[in-house]
Amino acid sequence: MNARNAGERAASDPARQGAGGAARPGVQPQGGRGHPEAQVGVGARARAQLAASTQSVHTTCSAVAELRDAHLARQLLELCHAALDTWRAMRQHHEAQAAVAQQLRGLSSRTSVEDPTTEIHHEATRALESAMAVWHAATGHLAKHQRDYVHALRDWLRLTLTPPVPDQQPAPASSSSSSPVVAVELTAFMDRWGKALDQVHCGEVMKAIKGFAGAAKTLHGLQGDELKVARRVRQRSRELDRKSRMLRQVEKTYYDSYSMPGAGFSMWSWGRPWREEMTQAREAQHEVAQRKDEIAACRKELEDEMRRHAKAIDATRAATVTSVQGKLPAVFQAMAAYSASLAHALDAVCRPPPQNATVQ
Repeated sequence: MNARNAGERAASDPARQGAGGAARPGVQPQGGRGHPEAQVGVGARARAQLAASTQSVHTTCSAVAELRDAHLARQLLELCHAALDTWRAMRQHHEAQAAVAQQLRGLSSRTSVEDPTTEIHHEATRALESAMAVWHAATGHLAKHQRDYVHALRDWLRLTLTPPVPDQQPAPASSSSSSPVVAVELTAFMDRWGKALDQVHCGEVMKAIKGFAGAAKTLHGLQGDELKVARRVRQRSRELDRKSRMLRQVEKTYYDSYSMPGAGFSMWSWGRPWREEMTQAREAQHEVAQRKDEIAACRKELEDEMRRHAKAIDATRAATVTSVQGKLPAVFQAMAAYSASLAHALDAVCRPPPQNATVQ
């Protein structure tokens, strides 16, 4: 009965049925109309973000270009001129040092045992060897780092000449007061600077410094050998003094025991047996003779060590004079030549280029 009434109500209400039938399929067209609108909104926001990003890139590039042309260009020119002045001054100083080193050729290797090597000399030679090793490494690092610095700046300047967004319109002229001519000239300047550094090599300087460092190392070893011999000389001398004192004590005991002042009485006058007296006398005489032999052997060892010490002093002095006369002038001459080459190359870089010069 209830099912029949429900069917009759459904059949008698066509408007309701039509409204219900039209409402269900109407959901998809409404959603279909919202999807293109969302895509349009997303595209608009993307275009706005792209425009803002492009404007930000142009603003940043304009600020970088302004700093490059207004500040970096002047600072790089000042740096190049300062480097030129530095290498000119170094050339003058090294030429003066080379002249002084040439005067050392009049030194003589003749010396005496009164002027041996001391611990202070030994430590100073070690410090010299370490300083030369540091100088050798620092010279190589300086040549490499200044080339790397100039080449990195040149490559960066070339990048600043490229538009950041080629397919976009350039920024308004009022946003930057920089001129591309300054950037091109600065890039050409850095390119000349890099080529000038590439043409100057420090191989001879490194070789000369390394040679003198090796001579200092050899000299340090010779001084160490000399000091070892000197320690043995002092040891033998102390041993000889000790044995001599012991001999004097034995002799004093012997003569005090078997001699009386003024009379010459022997121990027999004290009631001691004559045989015992003679036995002790022979033993004391034997001990004196034995200690004299030991002293003679010790004195011979001391004389041998003293001869070795004199030879060690001569070897050290000869190596010192050879190093000072042969190796040291070569260091200053190589440094003077290297400084002159760098000064000449930087002088050409600092001069204004021809008007038709272009960036490679």
